[in-house]
Amino acid sequence: MASRYATFTEIVILSSTAAMLYALLVAIVSLLLSFPGFGPVILPQPFLQLYVGRWTISYRFDGLWTIVWIIYLLAIHILLYYLTASLFKLRRPFIVISILLYLLNLIMVLYGYSDVELRLYVERYTIGYLGLLPGIGATILIEYLGYRIGKTLLPKISSKSNLHSTRLQKSFAL
Repeated sequence: MASRYATFTEIVILSSTAAMLYALLVAIVSLLLSFPGFGPVILPQPFLQLYVGRWTISYRFDGLWTIVWIIYLLAIHILLYYLTASLFKLRRPFIVISILLYLLNLIMVLYGYSDVELRLYVERYTIGYLGLLPGIGATILIEYLGYRIGKTLLPKISSKSNLHSTRLQKSFAL
């Protein structure tokens, strides 16, 4: 019987693909919804600074804090994918990862690991008016896309590097 544990290489490939797609889609959502200011409210992110204009609110992706944010995303994705693949053996890990990631981001924003204005907007609109469901739903959708793209990359990468492992497909079978 084959082992249900994923190798570290498979976890890193899957989680880094999901993390980079997450960062890209958070930037796109933040810029697309910057006119009413819903982007940062729906997807609160720690470490990022806000740009607050007269009519717009969006994240600034031009500073040192963006690098810290990307390192944080990579580290937390590797940790969450490792926990769900190796320890819990979940069939659809992106749902649990999405909820945990969103709640961790929300807690970090509320406890001061972000811009002060973002914390005020999150307290007022995310917790007050909109609620958590739009943000959790958006995070689940983003993580699902990253998970599916990562799974399609795995056979190509593993065949090129002679890994020939199907353990991750058995661990993360849809």
